[in-house]
Amino acid sequence: MNRSIFRRVFAVLILFSTIFAALPTLFASAEGEIVKDGLVAWYDGARNTRDGHDSTSLVWEDLAGTNDIAVAKNETNYFTEDAYHLKNAQYALPSAIIDLVNGEEFTVEISLGELIMNGTDHAVLLNNINGNDNFSLFLRRSGDYLEFKAGQNSRPKVSGGLEYLKDSTVAITFKLGEKIRLFVDGILIQTKTASSRIGATGSLFFGHANASRSHETDYKSMRFYNRALTEAEIINNAEADGTSDYVRPPQFARVSQPTTNIVGDICLSEFVESGEELRAIVASGKAANAIFYVDSSLSVTDSKYENGYETLEGVIAALDERMIPTFYVADEESATMLAAALDKMQVSDAFVMSDSPSAVLAARTENAKLRGIIDFQEAYADSEIGEAELIEIRKTATKNLAKVAVLPASGVTREDVKYLNSRQITTWLLADEPLTEGEAMRLLVSETYGIISEDAALLLEVAEEHLCENSLTRTPLIIAHRGLPYELPENTVASCLAAYAVGADVMEIDVYMTTDGVLVLNHDGTTTGFDKVLNVEEHSYAELRALTLTHNGTEYKINTLDELLSAFSELDCMIFIELKSRNAGVVPEVKRLVEAYGMYDRCAVIAFPNNKQFENMREYYPEMPVGYLTSNEYGGFESLSEIQSTINAYNATFNPKALGYDAAFVREATLRGITSWPWTVNGTSDQHTQILYGHAGITTDRSERVRNLAERISLATPERTLYKVGESLSLGVIRSTFGGESAPVDTAELIILEGDAVIENGALLFTGSGSVTVIARLTEAMSGTPYSLYSEPMTLLCESESVTPPEGGSQTPPEGGSQTPPEGGSQTPPEGGSQTPPDGNETPGDMESLAVWIAVGVTALLLLSAVAVTVTVKKKKAK
Repeated sequence: MNRSIFRRVFAVLILFSTIFAALPTLFASAEGEIVKDGLVAWYDGARNTRDGHDSTSLVWEDLAGTNDIAVAKNETNYFTEDAYHLKNAQYALPSAIIDLVNGEEFTVEISLGELIMNGTDHAVLLNNINGNDNFSLFLRRSGDYLEFKAGQNSRPKVSGGLEYLKDSTVAITFKLGEKIRLFVDGILIQTKTASSRIGATGSLFFGHANASRSHETDYKSMRFYNRALTEAEIINNAEADGTSDYVRPPQFARVSQPTTNIVGDICLSEFVESGEELRAIVASGKAANAIFYVDSSLSVTDSKYENGYETLEGVIAALDERMIPTFYVADEESATMLAAALDKMQVSDAFVMSDSPSAVLAARTENAKLRGIIDFQEAYADSEIGEAELIEIRKTATKNLAKVAVLPASGVTREDVKYLNSRQITTWLLADEPLTEGEAMRLLVSETYGIISEDAALLLEVAEEHLCENSLTRTPLIIAHRGLPYELPENTVASCLAAYAVGADVMEIDVYMTTDGVLVLNHDGTTTGFDKVLNVEEHSYAELRALTLTHNGTEYKINTLDELLSAFSELDCMIFIELKSRNAGVVPEVKRLVEAYGMYDRCAVIAFPNNKQFENMREYYPEMPVGYLTSNEYGGFESLSEIQSTINAYNATFNPKALGYDAAFVREATLRGITSWPWTVNGTSDQHTQILYGHAGITTDRSERVRNLAERISLATPERTLYKVGESLSLGVIRSTFGGESAPVDTAELIILEGDAVIENGALLFTGSGSVTVIARLTEAMSGTPYSLYSEPMTLLCESESVTPPEGGSQTPPEGGSQTPPEGGSQTPPEGGSQTPPDGNETPGDMESLAVWIAVGVTALLLLSAVAVTVTVKKKKAK
């Protein structure tokens, strides 16, 4: 070996020897040290006293201060090597801890072993139940929720809680005026707004002795900070606890489908029948939803349930949370197995779909987290869909726990789609033939919430080319809140008729039941406003009817639901019946009255969950759609999963107080078949804002304020549909308002979608033979914000014989994408890397001496040995 080589070998050995010697120090500093900044109290099971581990100790000592905890030592509660094992017991925390959580910011972290739920209702980890119960971290048996009660703030919670608590570190950070955040093993699970302090009283403790709230687990560590740790710090501590290997269940998809200009957007979906199609749809990123056929063995197959090409796990992994999966099954057995498998995989952002309603019901019964879709395409492929069929679709979907109904695109009109949408069924259209540009536009403006087609890319192209920003392709319902209360007494027939007269689409009224079984209209439980205040449900109808409410010199009596339905039985108006009563007899009586007046198709029921009427609706009136009322503020995108799991249990629409449910929320909900109906929106600008968010309907006391807004336009039917080259046609456009008034308008523009024609002086000039498809667009403004409405496309025919020689612009053939073959890269052979194949035979770097590489290899072995030794030391230290 010459000197040069020897020097190089020696230098390499010296370098790696230095690194080897420093490894214990390096790993010690990087080895899972928890964050110390802001640490107020720290309880560690492996080092339960300040002097080390003592399994006989009756005190769990605070390693960060003097806030020690007295604990028991018996057969069921004792220190193990690395934890305090607790079973059906509770231990008080020092008063300094409750002072901490009542401050402006804090972090609480608990590291647990596997949890066994002994309590009948909950497993409570932290609580101050002997005070006001404002601080509580617990697992709720009903729904399997991991939940944090945070005083008067909305609660961060997530389903699948038992799995989340298995050998995990749970962290809560709180910062007043900002956020409450729930983490599991360093992963952010849920957030809520921290608008008020916790306000806990009494003592704070861990564990619980009450039989309804008890549990068994190992408390490995507990940490309390006087500040909200950052996400990076939370992750660091989870790594220190050794729980950062937690496998996160699939989250709600951050959908890759580009936004369209449609208000509220639209869900584009495609069937996937092979691995090649799966890769293609993921790569394109054009659709929000992908539909997969699943057979009885849970293999993903083609539409004949043959030729399996993927597993459920493989599909979820391939979609990578960029698309929402829909799983299509043929029968109840497959549906039940699928639902159970998805539940085990903790997949909740998904649909189950079938042309068998009972299969959807079976899946939804097994796993309520899934959303239901019934495919009606085959059922109505060869028959007309009229009002009777639409009513039957509504009944079938609702009874079988589906919120989305898929109809054949060729068999329904825009009016059909709006009819179902307004009756709380989310309508999707299925195009089973390749789309033309005109057909794509017809679907986009058809009021539908979703389109299933083999060409999502074309739909996006057409939307980008022809739809302006804020294209209102689905018009919301205007819901009169208790009638027209600014003009007439609320919850009276007179007030509701006045609201209908100004154009309201829906009457929202409140009902209670008298002692003799009569359903009366009243907002409160008492007759406030009448000449005598009585508790409504403690008196007979005759006693209540004797009361009088005087308004502007006119006397009014309490009205009944019977009277309201009678007054509206012949009117084209929906009735939203809010069940204010907890009386179980209310639902059967609602059903009796609705059916007696033949108004099933014009009624829906809404309620707050605490009235316990959703369960009664499912038992006594399962075909009637329900709406879930809530006054909770929306706390950000992370809350959508909670909203879904809540309303899915009842197959309900979402009817929130209008707090934070903006355009971004509506889009994410729309892509999942969820419709929102906020209340109570009274200001004119607020009404305009909520309409342009894309909600399905808005509830208001002031229905008259939107009556003059343009809601829809249509092309007037021409005298004939056959024309000749050179003829010109002036197409009239009709503008309709939310108030129900219609009149011609001359400010709309015509758009040619397909065919040989041009627009000259606002008229359609035919320049060639064949069909011409045209659509009208009208742009107006709400509170200064432009929005656009579209007619349904109209197709006209043109014969080749000219009646008038084309002049002017017709001498030069019109140009455009449809008349000039597409040009671009396809005319020039692709260039780039494919013309010069990449060179995979790169020359290795210069190896002057085999001895150098031997030295490197030896040193690498030493390095690996050092790592192994250090890891072993770390594990021993952790014990």
